[in-house]
Amino acid sequence: MTTQAAVRPSATVPQGTQRRGWRLLASVGAWGLLALLAVLVWPVKFGGFTSFVFVSGESMHPTYEPGDLVVAWKREPAVGDVIIYAPTGYDGAQVVHRIIGGNAQDGWTVQGDNNDFIDPFTPKGAEVRGVVLVHIPNVAPIMSAMLSPYLWVGLFLVAAAVMVWPGKDDEQDPEEQQDENVADELPAGEPELIGGK
Repeated sequence: MTTQAAVRPSATVPQGTQRRGWRLLASVGAWGLLALLAVLVWPVKFGGFTSFVFVSGESMHPTYEPGDLVVAWKREPAVGDVIIYAPTGYDGAQVVHRIIGGNAQDGWTVQGDNNDFIDPFTPKGAEVRGVVLVHIPNVAPIMSAMLSPYLWVGLFLVAAAVMVWPGKDDEQDPEEQQDENVADELPAGEPELIGGK
């Protein structure tokens, strides 16, 4: 006499539910990444932590050249750090120079690497926009090209040409062309044979 063990059905998740779960997880991850990116790049002047400045002079040569992009993060600076600061009373003008002395309470002593004089400003508190962490060389020409109306008109014309240009769907399939040629070769008045003897 043989005995059969009771087989319990395994608890499986329906495939549709599993897909929805992965989509939800991907969506939450994408929104989380977007929120993190927004926090990382939100400008200081709008309550964020990041400052972006295009270098325009020679005062930081050879560390930075005109046209370079520097990105600073809002954190406590120290002597030796390159900072972005906006002196009070200069309509938001921003300076990228190195701290050579001072402190956060009394103000920092700053100087350009290529200057033989100390800045007349001693930035402190909210005047210090952040410590430079990222340097991207020679970005200003690319940015000015991207803002050029000629570039956007050219892109618009290329996009219009791509939309108007005939695609593969507009061309006839070679098999369909061959079938039409065969139908044209049949004598008039005789029916076409389809799978007959």
